[in-house]
Amino acid sequence: MACLFEGHFSGLKFPHNAEQLKSFGPSWYTQAFHKFGTLPSDNSVVKVVHVEQLPHSGFDAAGGAGHKAFIELQYAKPDPNLHTKLFAKYPWDFFESETGKRYRMQISTYQDMDSLELLTNISCEHLFPFRIPKLYFADINRDTTNYVLIVERIPFGRRGKVVNGKVTEKIERKPFEILPVCGKYQDYLLEDAPSIYYALFREMAHLAAWDHQGRYDSVLGPMTRYSEEDFLNTQVRVRKPQKQKKLDVFKGGCKSMIEKGVDFALNVGSQIFTPAGRDKKKLEKLMKEITEIAPHFDDIRLYVANSSDWVAAMHMNLQADNAYFWHDENGDLDVGVFDWCGFSRTAFVGNFMGCLSGADADLLDAHEEGLMRMFCDEYERYGGPRIDPAELLLKYHLQWPSFTMDACQWVERDIYVQCPKEEWSTIKTIYDDKFVDRWNVRCRGTTLVNAFEFYSRRDFKKIFDDWISGPGKAYRLHLLDAGLATQCGAGGRSVAMDLPEKEYQEKLLKVTLRVQRHWRVVTARKVFADQAAASYTGSTANKQSFLLHWQAKYLIANNLPTNDAHWDSDDPSWVGKASMSKRHRFLIRRNLHWRWFNALVFGMLDDQERVFPAGKCCPDTVSEIKMMKEAALTWVEGARESEGWSHNIGLFFHVYGHNSVNSLHLHVVDLDFTGPSFESQKFKNLPIDAVLQVLEQEAAATPEGCERSLLSSLPAIEDTIDLKQETVKATPILNTADLYRKARLKFLELGGVRALRDQLTRQGFLKAHSPKLTTNNKPFNVFARLAYQDTVGRCLYTSDTSLNKIANSRRASQRGDLSP
Repeated sequence: MACLFEGHFSGLKFPHNAEQLKSFGPSWYTQAFHKFGTLPSDNSVVKVVHVEQLPHSGFDAAGGAGHKAFIELQYAKPDPNLHTKLFAKYPWDFFESETGKRYRMQISTYQDMDSLELLTNISCEHLFPFRIPKLYFADINRDTTNYVLIVERIPFGRRGKVVNGKVTEKIERKPFEILPVCGKYQDYLLEDAPSIYYALFREMAHLAAWDHQGRYDSVLGPMTRYSEEDFLNTQVRVRKPQKQKKLDVFKGGCKSMIEKGVDFALNVGSQIFTPAGRDKKKLEKLMKEITEIAPHFDDIRLYVANSSDWVAAMHMNLQADNAYFWHDENGDLDVGVFDWCGFSRTAFVGNFMGCLSGADADLLDAHEEGLMRMFCDEYERYGGPRIDPAELLLKYHLQWPSFTMDACQWVERDIYVQCPKEEWSTIKTIYDDKFVDRWNVRCRGTTLVNAFEFYSRRDFKKIFDDWISGPGKAYRLHLLDAGLATQCGAGGRSVAMDLPEKEYQEKLLKVTLRVQRHWRVVTARKVFADQAAASYTGSTANKQSFLLHWQAKYLIANNLPTNDAHWDSDDPSWVGKASMSKRHRFLIRRNLHWRWFNALVFGMLDDQERVFPAGKCCPDTVSEIKMMKEAALTWVEGARESEGWSHNIGLFFHVYGHNSVNSLHLHVVDLDFTGPSFESQKFKNLPIDAVLQVLEQEAAATPEGCERSLLSSLPAIEDTIDLKQETVKATPILNTADLYRKARLKFLELGGVRALRDQLTRQGFLKAHSPKLTTNNKPFNVFARLAYQDTVGRCLYTSDTSLNKIANSRRASQRGDLSP
C-alpha cells in the first residue's frame, strides 16, 4: 500500500485492481464506507468473502472502458439496507496489454471520463428521476488517474436458452424481478426490444426535463438559456469563412474513411452484412452522398443545439446494456440506469445516436417516429420545454451521414486489430464466436452492419438538401472563394454574395493573380515553419514513451541542435541563447487552452474562461502542476540510461515578460552540467516548487463554489499598455515564490486576464472566439504548433493512407516542389 496515492474525495489510499480489492481487507472497506456514510458507524465489514474480475472477452464480456469485478462482503450486523454483493469498476493498467494501454489513454487521459462517472454517482443519486445503483465508495487520484467505483450489484435474472442468436426459452418472472442482462450490441437477447427502447427514451426525456427544472444545478451549475436568434448571433454568424481548398481536403478525408468501411462490407466481411448493406451500388451512392454532405457537418452540429430547449443533461450512450429493467405489479416496464461515464449537459439529439447505434434497422424503421414523439411528450410532461417531434426527427436524421461515416473509421482502428482480415473467411454470421467474443469486433462491427442497412431505407441526401435550402440556410458556412466571401451551398459552384457577375469576375481575376504570385512564398514559409517545429523533436521523437501514461497530456521537446551544441559556450553570442545545460529539455502541454499558456495566469481562470477573484485559484490547478512535475521526472528517469541524466534535476518556468515563447514549456535541466546560459538566466528561472507553494496557498484560501466572473464582464484597458514590459518592470528578477506572488498581484493591477487575452488576440496568439492558442505560421508559436502537430499525428497513426499522404508531402517539400 506504500506505493499508492490518496484519493481526492476521501483522502484514503484505495484499491484499483482485483488483487487489491481482496488484499485491502475488511478494515479498509469499513473505513471507506464509514468515510462515505454508506455504512452505519456502529457496523463494520468483517470479511471479504470473494472478489472476481469479470471477463473482457467472450459472450458475456463486461465492457471495454475499464475493468469490472464482483465483490462479496460480510458485515458484523446483517442489515437489509446494506448489500453484501457489490460491483466495482476500476481502470485498465497501462502496462498490462496493448488493449489496456489504448483504453487507459483514451478514457483516463485523452478525456476526463472517469471522474465524471464518479462525480455523478457521488452527487446525483438522489437527484435523478430513476434509480441508479446505490453508491458505497468512489475515489480517484488525479495525479495517476487511478480510480475505483463500488456500488450495489444488480441481481439480473436468469436468461433463457439462446439458440442461433435467439432466446428460445420463456421464463416466467415475478413483479420487480430484474430482467436478464443484455450485452452491448446483443439486442437479439432482448425479450421485447421495442419496449426497451421506448423505456430508455422515456427516461432520457425525464432526465433532460429535470435539468430544465434546475434539479442538477448543484452539480452542473445553472443552465444557460438562449434563443435561436441569440445562438445565430453568437455562434453561427461569427464564424470566419473557410477556404474551399480546406473543405475539399476534408471531403477527401471523409471519402477515404468511408472507403474502408465499404471495402470491409464488400470484400472482407460481407457475410455478416444484410443484402442491402453489401450492395455495391447502394454503398457507392452512400459514399457519394455523405462526401457531398460532409462539409456541412459543422453546420448540422450547430443546428441541433440552436436553442437551449434542445440542450440538457444527458447520459452519453444509454443503450440497453447500460440499464436494468423490471415490470411492476401492473406489468409496466421500469428502468434503472448506470455507467455515467461522460455525463454532461449537451445537445441531447446527438446522444440518441449512442442509444440507437445497437438497434437493428427493422426496429428503427418501425419505431423511430414513435420514439421521437415519446421523447417530446415526456420531456414536456416532466417540466421541459415543448419541442416539435417533426423537428426532433429532422435533427436526428441530419446526424445519420456523419454517424455512418464515423462507423467506418473503426474498421482499421479496432476491428482489424482484434480480427485481422485473413480471419474473416472463417466467420459466418454475427453470432459466430469469433465475432461475439471479441468486444470491439462485436461493437464496431454491429454498428456498421446496422448503419449500412438503415442508410438505404431513408433518403438522407434529400432530407439534407431540403434542410440546407430551407431552415438550414442560416447555418451554412461561408467560403472564401479566391479571397471573396461566398456561401457554401449544397452542391455545385459557389456564388459570390451581393456582387454583379462582371464585378465578381474582375475581382476574381485580380485576387487570383495576387494569390498565384505569392503562393510560392507562402508555401515556402509553411515548409520552413514545419521543419523548424520538427527540429525541436529531433532527438526526443523516439523517446516519448519514457513519459509512460503522461504521453496523453504532455510532450517532451529538445532545444534546437545548435543551441544544444553550444551549451558550455561563453561566447556572448550564445550566452542566453544556448541550452542551459548539457541536457536541457522542455515539457509541453498538449491541451492548448490559454489558461495554461504561462505560469503567470495559472489558476486565474477555468476552462469556460470564468475568472477567479484575486488570491483565489481554480481547484484543478495544483494537481495539474504536480502532474507536470511528475511527468517531467518520469521522463528523465526513463531517459537516464541512454542520455546520462544525473539525479540533480531542475524544473523551471519563465514567467510572462521573461519568456520567449507564448505557450507552456517547463524547462527540464540537468543541474550537474549547467553552462553559461544557465547562469545568465538564473534571475528568471522560477522553480516549479515555488509555483506550487503560491498556488497551494491560493487554493487553500478558495472556498468551495467560489464565485467567478465572466471574462467579458471585466473592464478592458488601453491597448497601448504592454503587459509584458510592465511585468518585467515590476519584477525584473523573478525566481522565488515571493517574487512570483508579487508578479501575479501586479498583473492583476494592470488589468489581469482580460487585458492579457485582449493583447494576445491583437498579437495573433489567440482568436476572439476560441480559448485555444493559435498554431499558424504568423505568429509562429513554436511549442503550441509542435503540440498540435504531434497530437494530430497521433490521432492519424492508424491510417496508412493519411501517413502516406503526409510522408509524400514531406518528400515533395524536401525536393523543393512547392507548386500548389
